[in-house]
Amino acid sequence: MDKQDSGFSVELLPSSSQPITAVHLSTVAFVGRARRGPVDHPVRVESFADFTKQFGGLWLPSPMSFAVYQFFENGGIAAYIVRVSSAGHRASIELPTQGSSCLTLEALNPGGYEFLRVAIDYDNIELPYKQLFNLTIQRTSDAEGGLVLDQEIYARVSSVRGAANFVTSVLEDSKLARVRGDVPMDRPLTTSDDGGSGYRSITGSGHDGATVKDVDVLQSCYCLRGLDFPFLCLPPPSRHQDISVQVWRSALEFCRESDTILIVDPPRSWRSVDDVRHGVSTLGIRDSHGLLAFPGVETQTQGNKLSYHAPCGVVAGLLTRAGVERASWEFPKGWRVRGVKRLVSHLTDAQAKVLNELGVNCLREMNAIAKVLDGDKTLASDGVWSSLTAARFAYFLRMSVKQGTQWAVFLPNDSVLWQRLRNQVHSFLSKQFEWAVDERDLENLFYVRCDGSTNPPAEVDQGRINIEIGFALDTPGQFHRITITHNKEVEEQT
Repeated sequence: MDKQDSGFSVELLPSSSQPITAVHLSTVAFVGRARRGPVDHPVRVESFADFTKQFGGLWLPSPMSFAVYQFFENGGIAAYIVRVSSAGHRASIELPTQGSSCLTLEALNPGGYEFLRVAIDYDNIELPYKQLFNLTIQRTSDAEGGLVLDQEIYARVSSVRGAANFVTSVLEDSKLARVRGDVPMDRPLTTSDDGGSGYRSITGSGHDGATVKDVDVLQSCYCLRGLDFPFLCLPPPSRHQDISVQVWRSALEFCRESDTILIVDPPRSWRSVDDVRHGVSTLGIRDSHGLLAFPGVETQTQGNKLSYHAPCGVVAGLLTRAGVERASWEFPKGWRVRGVKRLVSHLTDAQAKVLNELGVNCLREMNAIAKVLDGDKTLASDGVWSSLTAARFAYFLRMSVKQGTQWAVFLPNDSVLWQRLRNQVHSFLSKQFEWAVDERDLENLFYVRCDGSTNPPAEVDQGRINIEIGFALDTPGQFHRITITHNKEVEEQT
């Protein structure tokens, strides 16, 4: 909350007396190709209708569009979308002026599916003001006009450079278009003069640019820095291309830095247990920040044809749905998959057991109709962190505790602060394990350490505050350990 008075702004931060708020594990990040929309800019969507409005919906050249659809179909709550494009070109509209030149507007975003049209009129503009005009920009569903998806109206804009309402300056805040090049002194002609619809459509088509490669997908991941999301999905850049081993490894490194979990898709060529066994070894990404599900899925398209898709959207939908509907450490065992016609491979109980031992989660057909997700595995070789349940709960604790204890960076880093932090975090953890029969059992389920051992003089001098948490999910007393660190110098500035 902010309070403003006479130009001063005071931000009221949570204190140790306030309970830590539990974060929801509900938002997934998708990076890939889309029909239209912003490029290399994360956009949060909360339904597939939102995705369709912003990015154009299902599109065969975009495996990401189908992954996002399957995400929401399987219970997904919200997603960050990053559209990838390689040297795309923006559509443009030339507007003839009363002289011999043109005012040129171009779409804000590149691609061949950004359908814009523009209307110019002089309504309520008196004759002496010959440099003023009214401008309407619409984004439509197709090149023929179709459904109007977005509209911006600008009244009394000017063609005179330096004017307060100069058209180039006005459109700097537009979410649809920008001015390309210089602005002629003469204002554009009204678009109703030609006896048409009153709108002028695209005169220079846009296009999607060069073929998107998996390394382009990787580079676009870095636009997500600073955002919190438990899972990252990198659908293939095209229907006939897989993400390469090297890109998966680099993406996993990004996930380590961002403290998120990478959902790794199996290549299209994986069809058997032997394929998976050899492939997992080749990937070389044994880490708790990665998980893999097998096999791929098929959905029914027009004409009753089956289309192959990577399973990341299905898995992400189930896992984030579990983060909202169940306790944060519970894995959605046996949850039914929606929107999938067939799985690429049929796994027996024995085969599923072998794959689980390899750290692979399995999508299985239980009968002609039901398909479920089976397994609770990360790709970690370490048995302590091979549990996806533990990895998800660790993320939940890190995000919740870090946000809830940010107040600490504004106080002296001493024993008084450490005691306050221990009390606040202990109270939060007690609620997460409130099912314990006896309060004395809690010491075998979790601990909080914030004292001189976690904050030696060298750490204090560097402006860091460290809180160590241990939690036991399977066996009391066998703790998973995580550390939450506040950097006083960095966080005070932000």
